[in-house]
Amino acid sequence: MRLEICSIFALDQRTLRNMRIGTIDPKISQLLTKKQARQVKDKTSLQQPSTSTSKRETNVSSIHISYICNDESETMENVVKPSDLHNNHAISTEPSADSDRMDRKYKLQMRLDFKSLPSVCDRYGVSDRAAAAIASAVLEDVGLIKKGDTSKVVDKNKVRRSRQKIRTELQANDDFQNKPLKGLYFDGRKDNTLRQEKVGNKYYRKTVKEEHLSLLQEPESVYIGHIVPASGTAINLCDAIRVFLETKQIDQKELLVIRCDGTIVNTGMKGGVIRLLEEALKRPFHWFVCQLHSNELPLRHLLQDLDGQTTGPHSHKGLTMLWRV
Repeated sequence: MRLEICSIFALDQRTLRNMRIGTIDPKISQLLTKKQARQVKDKTSLQQPSTSTSKRETNVSSIHISYICNDESETMENVVKPSDLHNNHAISTEPSADSDRMDRKYKLQMRLDFKSLPSVCDRYGVSDRAAAAIASAVLEDVGLIKKGDTSKVVDKNKVRRSRQKIRTELQANDDFQNKPLKGLYFDGRKDNTLRQEKVGNKYYRKTVKEEHLSLLQEPESVYIGHIVPASGTAINLCDAIRVFLETKQIDQKELLVIRCDGTIVNTGMKGGVIRLLEEALKRPFHWFVCQLHSNELPLRHLLQDLDGQTTGPHSHKGLTMLWRV
């Protein structure tokens, strides 16, 4: 900092000469004073020997060895052999207070590495706080957490860091790019999603219904990713899938099979997602369609014929009302 100030002043003196010596700058003076105090403190700490070093020197200096030399036949005192010095150093070395404090601090820290817990929590939508409480309860049941020993208690921040670590590793593991795409499986649903909308100069949170589509690569059921199409129409779904595959640079030359559920949006004869993909890639595919939706239709019509149509998600008619009575 001082060099930069001097350089600016020297440049001004050689050119415009607008700068002049003024009063003391309190901010710069305070920074320089603190820097000088740190340097003095570091120099003093280096000159003072540590407790463990002084103990070793005392133990070594207290050794008094006398042995007789064969050549000169005289007693040599206060001479220490290198091997004896090494052995005595290994025996007399005592842990210092700082090392004991560091060891105790290390033992009190939670050092277990969770690999399965973050994935399971993400799968079932468990929060960090709830996951930490569940993990601590399990460790207490198996005997790792005892009364008076809280070193194995799981904190919610550790769960959060473990989740971030696992997510980063999964994102970096792009094995699907090295394997040919022979089967493309996809399924979607509408989720409640939080959004921030700007109204004037302020942002407001708003929950909206958003279409999410998950993609899998076959064989081996490798998760590719998920996309958010503009809407749930077949054209938008097809465009979103194509843009995603091109962005990830996934080769589509060996694509043979497309699997999805049996809704009309996916399996339409002229405007379904599969048909639009066939027209875009200019070749036919094998259609693997889940028939659960088709099997639900006869049962749905049967219940509607017996009970009648419902007027809401919590209202019932027909036989249900008779059973309640």
